[in-house]
Amino acid sequence: MDTTQVDNGLLQEHFGQRIEWVDVCKGVLIAFMVIGHSSSPISRWIYLFHMPAFMFISGYTANPGKYSFGKFFLKKVRRILVPYVVWNLGFITFYRFLSGREIFVLFDQPFSITVSDFFKNLWTADLGGATWFLAVIFEIAVIYESIYHLFRLAGRVDAVPCAAMVIGCM
Repeated sequence: MDTTQVDNGLLQEHFGQRIEWVDVCKGVLIAFMVIGHSSSPISRWIYLFHMPAFMFISGYTANPGKYSFGKFFLKKVRRILVPYVVWNLGFITFYRFLSGREIFVLFDQPFSITVSDFFKNLWTADLGGATWFLAVIFEIAVIYESIYHLFRLAGRVDAVPCAAMVIGCM
């Protein structure tokens, strides 16, 4: 197995290429997510690990320090935060459209969120399904990258995983 030493001291298999077992794990976790959300008898069991496993896989494939912090931040805004906002705004629009229709009685509670409510509660809005995951993964990525850059300035990149775990436990 070919491994490459990267500047942050971590060993990553086939750096710069897809890692097959990670892709398989993502596929299995997506299948578990679908099963878990379908009121399956094993849903409770799946809920014990599927989101932490998604977070682990996201962290495993992270490559801190690859870009300047500014470039990294803009990339994450474009790839994670913009889809999060667009999806939720579409969800608000869709439900606003349905609110005056008879089909709306199928929903348990009336839908009353506005676009301004969404932006006021950007990090806690859970409108378009499970979009909360996008907000959380954005926050985690930015925090981890910030930690990496701060520790790199201090010459202590080796302490980044420990610092991230301590912050994650808070």
